[in-house]
Parts: sequence; C-alpha cells; structure tokens
Amino acid sequence: MGNKSSLTQKLILLLILSLLVPPTAGAAFDLSELKAQERQIDWRTDSLQDNMAEEEAELSEIVDEVAWVESNIEKIAAELGANEQRLAELSRVLLENERDSSSLKQSLAILVRDLAEDERTSLLAKMLQHDSLSQALMVSDQRNALTDGINAKYQALVKHSETIAAARDQLELTKLALSGSRISLDLQRQALRVVEASQRQTVGATKVQLEAIAEERSQIQRQIFAAAFDNTDQVINLAEATKFARLAAERLQKETGQEISVPFLLALVKHESNFGNFLGKGHYKTAMCSDSQIEAFVYITQSLGLDPELMPVSKPAQYQTCGGAMGYAQFLPRTWLAYADKVARLTGHNPPSPWNAEDAFMAVALKLSADGATQGKTPAQKRRHQWESAMTYFSGSNWRTQKGLLPKIRGYADRILDTAGAYAVIIEENKN
Repeated sequence: MGNKSSLTQKLILLLILSLLVPPTAGAAFDLSELKAQERQIDWRTDSLQDNMAEEEAELSEIVDEVAWVESNIEKIAAELGANEQRLAELSRVLLENERDSSSLKQSLAILVRDLAEDERTSLLAKMLQHDSLSQALMVSDQRNALTDGINAKYQALVKHSETIAAARDQLELTKLALSGSRISLDLQRQALRVVEASQRQTVGATKVQLEAIAEERSQIQRQIFAAAFDNTDQVINLAEATKFARLAAERLQKETGQEISVPFLLALVKHESNFGNFLGKGHYKTAMCSDSQIEAFVYITQSLGLDPELMPVSKPAQYQTCGGAMGYAQFLPRTWLAYADKVARLTGHNPPSPWNAEDAFMAVALKLSADGATQGKTPAQKRRHQWESAMTYFSGSNWRTQKGLLPKIRGYADRILDTAGAYAVIIEENKN
C-alpha cells in the first residue's frame, strides 16, 4: 500500500513538473487608451484623406487645363502648317503671274513699237506694201485689236496678281497672329506645368503623411492585438477542466451511447491550450492559408458578436503549413462548424463558442469519438484507438498518408496518453 501511495505521489509530482507553465503576463497596454489613440488616428486619417481628395481634384483640373492648352497648341501648329502651305502656293502663283506679266509686257511692247512704226508710215507706203488700201487698213485694224486684247489681258493679270498679293499679305498677318497665340499658349503651358509640379508635390506630401499615419495605426493595432489577447481571465484550473470534461462525457454517452475517457479529454485540452493559457498569438489573415478557413473564421466570430481582427488564432506549428486553430481545443474554423450544431444542441449555447470551455470540451468529445476514441474492448485496444484519434486530431489523415511524417509527430499522441494516465491517477486519488 505504501508503494502504491509513493507511486501516486511521484506521478502527481511528475505531472506538475512536466506540465507547469508560467501564467500569461497581463496586458502591457491599456486597451481603452489604445482604442482612444486608434480613434484619434482614424480622425486624422479621415481628415488627411479629405484633404488629399481636394488636392487630387485640384490637380486633375490643372492636368485638364494643361491638356486643353496643349490641344490648342497642336491645333495652332496644324493651322500654321496649312497657312505655310497656302503661302507657298500663293507665292508660286504670283511668280507664275510675274512671268506671264513679263511675257505680256514684251508682246505688248513689240506691238506698240510696230504700231508706232505703222503710224509713221504714210498711207501711200501702206498701199504700196499691200494690194489695196482696204487690205492695208484691215492689217492695221487687226494690230489694234491684238494690242487691245494684250492690254486687256495684261490689266486682268495685274489685277489678279494684286488680289493674290493681298491674300498673301492677309495670310502673313494670320501667320503672325497664330505665332503670337502659340507663344502665349507656350508660356501658359510652362506656367501650368510649374503649378502642376507643385500640386503633385502637395499630393505626394499628403500621401507620405497618410503612409506614416497608417504605420502608426498599424503599431497601435499591434498593441491592441496584444492587449486584447490577454486571456488571463479565460484560464481554467484542473478542477474546472475536470468538471467540463465529465459533463462532455456524460452528454456524449447520453447522446450516442459511447463512453469516452475523461482523463483523455483533459489531456488533449491540456496539450492544446494548457486549459486556456495559450490561445494563440496569430492573426487569422496571416496564419490561415485557405480562403475557406478565413471565411469560416469571420462567420464564427461575427456570429458570436466578436471582432475577427481581435480574436487570437494559432500560428503554424512544427510540421504544419497552416495555422488558425481557435480556443481551448484549438479547432480549425471549418472543423468547428462541422460540430457546431451538435455542440449547440448538447450545451444549449447557440451559437457555441470555441472560446467557451464548456463548448470546447463538448466539441473535443464529439470529434474524438467520431475519430474512434471510444472504440476497443480491451485496455490495449482502447489505448490504441485513443492514440490514433489523437494523431487524427493533430494532423487529420496526413499521419497515415504522408510518408515519413509519422515518426516526426507520433510524440504528440504519446504525450497525450501519458498525460491521460497521470490524470487518471489524480482523479482516482481524489475519489479516495
């Protein structure tokens, strides 16, 4: 009897020494003060965003005005190009007219000279040059008519040249006016570019302020995150844990007829969260690697009236690529939802919460029994099924399917069964 008592004391001492964990430190920051700082930062952010909206609207107006000026410059440049072409064409026409005028002048000069000689020739001489007087007079009339025609054509050409010259002068004046307008617009564009650059600097400076205040807000949120995760009040002692484990086992047996080991339930929750000491230090957006898990987490927290941004989850553990486990039993969100209805029916908590110890123990009992923890007739068979259900609880079916994984993680189930054995001794000792 003395040996049995000594063994019990050793087991109790071993359990206390191996599982003793220092309590969670209190929050380093006052949560209400941090929230007030966050609200002040939000107000400053809103004010800066309003300022930047106005600055960007003003910048947009300046950019539009610059675009309008540049568009007009392009139009003036096109008009100047067309004007130059028209001037070149008029100059060509004037040059041709000058050549035609010179030719007409020469022809007219020759005819005028011939007429002058004809006038100096006596009527008798004219008659001698032609067969008759009438023929001589006809030749003279033809020369007069030709002279009149050349003179009329010359006068018309002169008038046409004058018209073209006037048109060219008008185009030159238009060219000067357009050039002046372009110079004015170029100066306006340069001035607007300076204003635009200044406004862009103003917008950029506001953006820098917003980035700085966003970083300040991020730091405050990290402090809020740390303060909100002070879960000292959620830690339960062994007596409380035993009460919830027994309650879960009783409800499971009444619901399904299956018997589950209370020490086994205690051991699993002890290893998962140390009865609430370790609820996680991760943020769901970075810890979870599945959109469906994130959506499930947001649904769970919002259904409970909790802020998903302030609820802790686990970071990825060794040999695991994803984190995101919640509460006392460290359920993943989708797994929790799979048992939520049954937990709600058995505990009366609707919706149930993974951060409620009673709900968490009930969910553990349901899941372990679903994974075979209640099977087996002999002690060896029961222990084997409990070991396998613990492995499935930790890694799903991966421990069965992933080659080389089992040797690395089998210690998890081994430690839980050893702890369950120690709790069985403690519970039995307390009965006595």
